[in-house]
Amino acid sequence: MANELVREKTKQKFLDILSEEAGGNISEACKAVGFSRQAINEWRLNDHSFDNRVQQAILNGKEDLADLAETHLQKRIRNGDTTAIIFTLKSLRRTFFGERIEVETAKKSNNGRAISLTPGFSKTLLAIGLKQAPTNVLTEEQRKQLNGLVGIFEDYYDNLNEDDKS
Repeated sequence: MANELVREKTKQKFLDILSEEAGGNISEACKAVGFSRQAINEWRLNDHSFDNRVQQAILNGKEDLADLAETHLQKRIRNGDTTAIIFTLKSLRRTFFGERIEVETAKKSNNGRAISLTPGFSKTLLAIGLKQAPTNVLTEEQRKQLNGLVGIFEDYYDNLNEDDKS
């Protein structure tokens, strides 16, 4: 009974640290309470309520960390930090300040399909679109440029983590 009480207090301490101090980072919270990640994972497997509380603590910790980052970013913007200003504008006003990709293309292909790029397309969608573009109306140089772009985007996409692809 005493061991169970100690375990529950340790679990709660872990959850508090995970949410409030570790920014949702399990490894950091484990170090703070002196338990291995494996021990915490075993507790999560055997106690669904604890697992649910861990998941919520991770979300809360990450949200708090994001709030902290935004607070510091706002301070830097108010102090005139150009990098912080540009970062914020590129993030919040992508239409006007986001990176643009310009592609010179033929106006219409033989089958009437135009090759175009709409602002807001991701680079991956651009690569897919370029692969579908009719190349029979392009010069040899334009065809080489398009093939090069597609290759770059495919390599980039292939090197992304699975989490980044969604």
